[in-house]
Amino acid sequence: MQPLRYTVEEVVLESEDEGVRLAGTFTRPQSGRRTAAVLLIPGSGAQDRDEQLCGHRPFLVLANHLTRCGVAVLRLDDRGVGESTGDKDQCTHDDLLRDVRLALNFLAAHEDVDATRIGLIGHSEGAVLAAAAATRYEHLALIVLMGCPTLPGEQTIHEQSALISRHSGATEAQVAHERRMNEEVFAVLKRPISPDTTRKQVLSILASHLKSWPDQSVEGDDLATHINVMADAVLTPAFRSFLNCAPALYFRQVRCPVLALFGELDIQVPPALHMHVLTEALSAAGNPDVTIEECRGLNHLFQTAKTGAMSEYEEIEETMAPSVLERISNWIRSRTS
Repeated sequence: MQPLRYTVEEVVLESEDEGVRLAGTFTRPQSGRRTAAVLLIPGSGAQDRDEQLCGHRPFLVLANHLTRCGVAVLRLDDRGVGESTGDKDQCTHDDLLRDVRLALNFLAAHEDVDATRIGLIGHSEGAVLAAAAATRYEHLALIVLMGCPTLPGEQTIHEQSALISRHSGATEAQVAHERRMNEEVFAVLKRPISPDTTRKQVLSILASHLKSWPDQSVEGDDLATHINVMADAVLTPAFRSFLNCAPALYFRQVRCPVLALFGELDIQVPPALHMHVLTEALSAAGNPDVTIEECRGLNHLFQTAKTGAMSEYEEIEETMAPSVLERISNWIRSRTS
C-alpha cells in the first residue's frame, strides 16, 4: 500500500447557536503552503463522512484522490450519524446550509487553506445544497455538482419512482398506481394542517392504495407495517423540504465556476431530463464558466455499470470510475492553481 503523503486530522465543528456538533475528517497535502480546499456534501438520508452505501465509500475514495492531487478535503458525518449530534431527518435545507456555513468557516480559518480557493462538491441532493450555498456565500471559488437533481422536488420524486419501479420489474399499471398514490400524499403534505391530521390522512391514502395495488395488494399486519414505515419517511421535515424545493432558482443565481457531471445510466437523476434544465438555468445566470458533461456508461454513484439499476450498486466492485476522479481533480486544479 502506498503511503498517504498527506495529513489526516479528525475534527469536531460546533455550532454555538444550535448546539450541534459535526464530526469529520480533514485531509490536507503536506505541501508547506496554503492550498485549495473543498467540502464534500452527501445526498439524501443520514450519511456518514464517507457517504457509505452498498459496500462502497465514495467520499473516502474521492477525498483520497483529491488530497493526493494537492487539494485539501473536509468531509463530515451528517447530523445524527457517527459522532455528530442532531437528526438530519428533522432538518430543512436551511438547516443543512447552516452546517455548510459552519464547515466553510472552519476551512477559511485553517492555517493550511487559502480562503480564496474554497469550493464545494455535492452529490445528488447534496449537489442542490452546493448550488444553494453558492447563492449565499459569494466567496466560493467553485462548485462541482454530481448527479444533481434540477427539476422541482415533487417532479424529481415522481420521475425517480417511475424509473426505479420499471427497473425493478413493475408493470405500467403499477407505475401509474404508484404515481396516483404519491400525488395524493404530496397534496396532503402541502396543506397547512396539524401534524396529527396530516399523519391520519397520509396513512389512509397509503392504506387505500396498497390494498388495491395491481396484482400485488397488501393486507393484514403487513399493511399496517408498510403504511407506518412509508408515512414515517414522507412526514419528516427533510423529505418535505426536498419535495418543495425548486433547484433551478438556485442555478439562476450561481456565478462561480461550475462543473456538473451526470451518469449516462443514472436512473435516479437521468441526464436527459436534468442536463437541459441545468444548462438553461446557468445560462440565464450569465455564468461564463460552466462545464456540463454526461459520463458514458456510469450510474448515479459514478460506477461503471451495465444498466444503471440500483441493484447493481453493491454488485459492482468499482467505487467510483477513475475517469471521474481525474476529471474532477483536473478541473479543480485548473480553476485554483
